[in-house]
Amino acid sequence: FGWNFAYLMIGITVIFLSFIFLIIIREPTREIRPPKDFFKEPLAWFEDSFLAPLKDLYLRYKNHLLLLLLLIFTYRLSDMFLGPMAMPFYRETGFTKIEVAEITNFYGLIMTILGGLFAGASVYRFGLSKNLVAGAILTPLTNLPFIYLNMIGHDVNFLIITITLDNFTQGFVNVMGVTILGTIVSKSFTATQFAFLVALVSVPPRIVSGGSGIIVDNMGFHEFFIICALLGIPAIIFSIMAHKRRQELGFE
Repeated sequence: FGWNFAYLMIGITVIFLSFIFLIIIREPTREIRPPKDFFKEPLAWFEDSFLAPLKDLYLRYKNHLLLLLLLIFTYRLSDMFLGPMAMPFYRETGFTKIEVAEITNFYGLIMTILGGLFAGASVYRFGLSKNLVAGAILTPLTNLPFIYLNMIGHDVNFLIITITLDNFTQGFVNVMGVTILGTIVSKSFTATQFAFLVALVSVPPRIVSGGSGIIVDNMGFHEFFIICALLGIPAIIFSIMAHKRRQELGFE
């Protein structure tokens, strides 16, 4: 059908699901404060829109805020660092466009969804903090099959195994990340706090991942995948620390 049709279907699906969730999900009970007028009270508007949400975040977590920020920053760093070089790796290893599309995109999407569903059920059964640690450990571990795939070269069967492990873990970790943010933000400042934390999750790691191509050019994919796995170690440390303080953080 071609790329245009594929992107069109993705766009339609996302829009359709967004409208469905918008209609089904109800607005949570929260404190509704009268909005400040930007033109009449610019300073009050700035304080209410930006300073108050950050102050609320600080007052609620205080001694644990640095740990939370470090955890959020590092939790998906390993995957984000690997992500930009995945497609060049597939091409260099000799996989065709059809193989990449069928395995990494179509099949990979299914595994990502399954990983997300499993994460939701696991959080419901075992709580957030334990799954937080599990996700942090699984992320670097599932980067390791790329090392073996790089050694053996073009092998469709092992690519399927690699994508199964990696995408399932991505789905799992994505749900963990959203759950962390949803737990941290307050109902009164949800939008601003969520935007701030999402920016912390996505922007700095993506800036750091800009150097992934330089590493591959100078060291090769083998060393690159090892570095990606090592980048997951800080997240393991911070998630274990958060698990030990789960009562104070509300991660139970």
